[in-house]
Amino acid sequence: MGCYITFDGGSGTGKGMVITWFEEHLKKQQKRVVVVKDNRLDPLRDYGAMMLGWCEANGVDRQTFLLPLFVAGGKIVEEKLDELLRQHDFLLRDRSFITSLAYQPASGCFSAEQLWDLFVRHMGFRVPDLAVIVDADINVALERINKRKQQDIGLGGKMSGGLDKRQRIREMFLALPEKLDGQLHALVVQNHDIPVDKPHAVRRHSEKICQQILRSLSSRGISL
Repeated sequence: MGCYITFDGGSGTGKGMVITWFEEHLKKQQKRVVVVKDNRLDPLRDYGAMMLGWCEANGVDRQTFLLPLFVAGGKIVEEKLDELLRQHDFLLRDRSFITSLAYQPASGCFSAEQLWDLFVRHMGFRVPDLAVIVDADINVALERINKRKQQDIGLGGKMSGGLDKRQRIREMFLALPEKLDGQLHALVVQNHDIPVDKPHAVRRHSEKICQQILRSLSSRGISL
């Protein structure tokens, strides 16, 4: 079985960027790598996006209303993981159920512990070998989002809300390693503003993050 690593964080933190860096690093080591994106594999996410306007128009909390859909869609993606892990050395997942452990509590709906119980104990979701939480300053994340085309903004971005909500989501993500200590092996990586016009700076930053991930894996007895 391959190594299963999830990448979660608030919208605009640069999860895709970090995944690309680590994927390239692994491929240089001749590792078989597959990237799984929930936005593409979850057949229910587009339906969830269609419901956002109705929730807003009717004063319904979107996080609470859409939780069953997220759980069902996530379980459909989960059923594909075993085969992918047998075929590859590393499976890198762009968003997983870990995201719900931050987004839902930020709305005051459920605690991270309640959601862990739902996803892991009741629904049997696979716990990653390493959960990478990608963090960035709120203003940096918003600047990145504003540069995107509308169609490139994922469901997480559409559900993030205003500054206060985004800050709560960030705080929830940062609290997860301590909240789930002993149950989830999590690593927070800082991915603040990067001078894209300075290739050497970008390379140093990407190498630093890759080394953080590798050290965290090594602490669990997983090495290249």
